[in-house]
Amino acid sequence: MLGTFLLLFSVILFTPFLPDGTDYSDIENLNDYKEEKF
Repeated sequence: MLGTFLLLFSVILFTPFLPDGTDYSDIENLNDYKEEKF
């Protein structure tokens, strides 16, 4: 049980540093730009 907690905690800590996180933020920025354009 403690091992799974540490694994989840490490995943939450390291997700912002993964390339997937940056790609997701870039997509959000593009969506915000489209909404502002209209």
